[in-house]
Amino acid sequence: MASINDTIAAPITVRDPRDGSDFAITQGEYDVVLSFFVDSIKDPVLAQLFTSAIFLVAESSGENVLTLLESLKGSSPGEVAAIMTYYMNTIRSSSTLLGIAPLKLPNYYAARNVLP
Repeated sequence: MASINDTIAAPITVRDPRDGSDFAITQGEYDVVLSFFVDSIKDPVLAQLFTSAIFLVAESSGENVLTLLESLKGSSPGEVAAIMTYYMNTIRSSSTLLGIAPLKLPNYYAARNVLP
């Protein structure tokens, strides 16, 4: 990826909810990640939550956030949610893991009786 000029804007501070520690991220990286999630999932609130979550994952794993973002490119919104669930489970306690429920299909015999 192209380098990001981070000399213009002050860094953003993100608080880790697990232990209350703070870490700084550059404004440029934050904007790149946020714009990806807004374009990908079309929900600005969820995009902000995923943005802060991916920075927490990157901080705890020692991986570059742009490398994690590369693994999400080209994915559908459902795939992005599934991959982010996997990433967030890596930093959570095993007693509080997140999951994605499969879509529930109606019973065939009950569904055929419903008029359109």
